Amino acid sequence: MFDLRRICNDFMSFTSPPTDVDGNVIPSCRLFDGKVEVDSSFQGEIFLTYRRLPYYTDDDVDMDFDIPKEYEHVFTFLAAYYILIGVDETLAKYFKSVYDDHMEHIDKNSYDRLNVRYPDTTGWA
Repeated sequence: MFDLRRICNDFMSFTSPPTDVDGNVIPSCRLFDGKVEVDSSFQGEIFLTYRRLPYYTDDDVDMDFDIPKEYEHVFTFLAAYYILIGVDETLAKYFKSVYDDHMEHIDKNSYDRLNVRYPDTTGWA
């Protein structure tokens, strides 16, 4: 088992199932919680794609935030929430609920893990 959070400092989440050199999904490979688990019988290279964590340093004051495109539109709602929290509680709560709704939608439609194993129940697969 490999823990990508320990191997890659910028790992956020998987974006697709693991593939071999030919682009075929590896059925004996399982992705979960930032980890890659491979059957001991597997031989070969594993190709993975993943989302990067945002990266920002104090030296980069004038640069754009390094966040994935699918999160750019929700950043505005979160910023509006924090700006309005002490000024207009009702409006702040509205922006926070919009932010939560969008994040829930992104989370439900993001690739997290995929079980590609096919149970052979008839002996024909």
